[in-house]
Amino acid sequence: MIEISQKTIKSLRKALLGGLVVMLLAFFIIALRWGLADIYAYQAREYLETWYLGDQASLDENWQNAHDSMQTALSIFPDHPEYLDQMGQIYEWQFYQSDFNGDEFNSILQTALGFYHQATAIRPDWPHSWASVAFMKSRLGELDDEFYHALQSSLTLGANEPEVLSRLLEAVLPQWTQIPAPRHELRNIILIKNLLMNKQQSIKLAKHHQVLAFLCLHFATELGNACDSQTNAINW
Repeated sequence: MIEISQKTIKSLRKALLGGLVVMLLAFFIIALRWGLADIYAYQAREYLETWYLGDQASLDENWQNAHDSMQTALSIFPDHPEYLDQMGQIYEWQFYQSDFNGDEFNSILQTALGFYHQATAIRPDWPHSWASVAFMKSRLGELDDEFYHALQSSLTLGANEPEVLSRLLEAVLPQWTQIPAPRHELRNIILIKNLLMNKQQSIKLAKHHQVLAFLCLHFATELGNACDSQTNAINW
């Protein structure tokens, strides 16, 4: 029988205790980093809300604060999909609230799209990020395979989520007549789901994008009274 000396036992205890201390310290550092990153991300969301609802004089300052806070959060966890998605939103809201020329608009949209791309790469099962990719591609006029892949992915993953469906509708309506025939089924499914979910909001968006007359040609039953005034519908 092998006997273990007291000295050896004490050494083993010290080693185990040291390992435990190192492990606890590592967990503490990770938790601290997570907590710190979340604080900055929360600040960014608060700045965005203030910026979105605030007076004109505070818009630029609040946007910069939101951007800097989210940038700090991403410096701690650069592959955090939610932070990446929210940074995309920050640039998207800058697009809506700023007065830039065409090239600057495209640059902002491309930057937002880049963050949404990163978010989908890291978290491919999140329909909101896919919907944002489709939305940005629509605004850029890039109706390529990636655009339709983003539409389909978002629809498949978020078929019953109102925010996702509304976002997809805003992606397809501005490009309604530009979407080719092989993609009409996908386009139409997005419209029908939105009409079933929130008909009034869908009609409002169609009017905003000036495509209600086109929709009434094939969806008069679903649109109901909204088509009564569309006497000059355009065939396409």
